[in-house]
Amino acid sequence: MAMPAKLSATAGLAILVATVAIAQQPWVSERTSGTAQDLNTVSFVDSRTGWVGGDGGTVLRTEDGGGSWSAQRLNGVQTINDIYFANRREGYLLAGNQILATSDSGRTWQVLIRMAGTEYGGEPELNSIHFTTRKKGWIVGSISRDERVLESLVLRTEDGGASWQRIGVPTRAELLHLDWLGERKGWIVGGAGVVLYTNDGGLTWSVHPTSADARDFNRNADPNSVDR
Repeated sequence: MAMPAKLSATAGLAILVATVAIAQQPWVSERTSGTAQDLNTVSFVDSRTGWVGGDGGTVLRTEDGGGSWSAQRLNGVQTINDIYFANRREGYLLAGNQILATSDSGRTWQVLIRMAGTEYGGEPELNSIHFTTRKKGWIVGSISRDERVLESLVLRTEDGGASWQRIGVPTRAELLHLDWLGERKGWIVGGAGVVLYTNDGGLTWSVHPTSADARDFNRNADPNSVDR
């Protein structure tokens, strides 16, 4: 039996209202981490296994989707800017001018590289890391002196982080976050509204225009926001 037009419209409106109400429900805090330190970054490899990094060298790990967290403190590390796990065992974190790595799910961490300011003419600050394969990875950040940003910093590795090469980009702004879609398409965002884009695996980078020239971006880049 066909539904009367008036009843059909009423039912459709009710479904629409319910859908909008669900979509507008706010985020709620259901779990606490057990630390009072500021937490800056999070990385999950599946629905249950994840890590969090923050101030004071704080690293937290969960194996139950965030229901509980085990804490770890890294000696000699202050602020953790980013943490990235490619799988359950292999991960990287950035802390100031240091790159640390783990191969045992974060139980122990080793310093891969500590970048000296004398090599860059200022103090390197490493903000975000991402690997497109097990061996190929990228880091973005900045070089500063007396708390003033002098240059952008983009680094690339092709040997799993054992060595890093600096890559030139068409901006001097502080770079805060990067993300990749596969191995060829990548985005970097940073200070003064800058958005950089590559579609050739990072061989070349171009500035993608935005309407937010005076704002900073520190979020995952949206792959649907650029022409592909």
